[in-house]
Amino acid sequence: QRMAEKRAEWQLLRKLCPACKKPAEIMPIERYTNVNFTDEEAKKILSGDIKLYTADGCPQCTNGYKGRFAILETLPITEEVKRVIIDGGSSLDIKNAGIAQGMITLRRVALLGCMGGKTNLEEVVRSTLDDKTVIQAAKKKIDAAVLEVPP
Repeated sequence: QRMAEKRAEWQLLRKLCPACKKPAEIMPIERYTNVNFTDEEAKKILSGDIKLYTADGCPQCTNGYKGRFAILETLPITEEVKRVIIDGGSSLDIKNAGIAQGMITLRRVALLGCMGGKTNLEEVVRSTLDDKTVIQAAKKKIDAAVLEVPP
């Protein structure tokens, strides 16, 4: 029996209206790092080297959004990921293994869209799961399993 070589997940995000899109207010650095921007990206946002946008709404759009765009997360089924699957790992275990193998998550792709001016940070947070939450949930499950192992 042959296993698929990749698994993909996708999500549609609302696109900012080009007619009323404007630069977003700068927030404290922790706000950016807490949603998975790298420290370097957060510093560039604060310095103005990377611009984030928002939109208030206008006659041409709905609440600042006009249209949607797709983001895609692809999990290559590497030997390490196959091992987690065969060993009966949960979806969080599998995703965690993919992240460890360098998989670009939906949150990361959404943040790239945000830095590119396609959408805003609120839409990223609303539409995608925080990568740190995924990793922490997997770690808690592993820790709980270790505590349940009889001596």
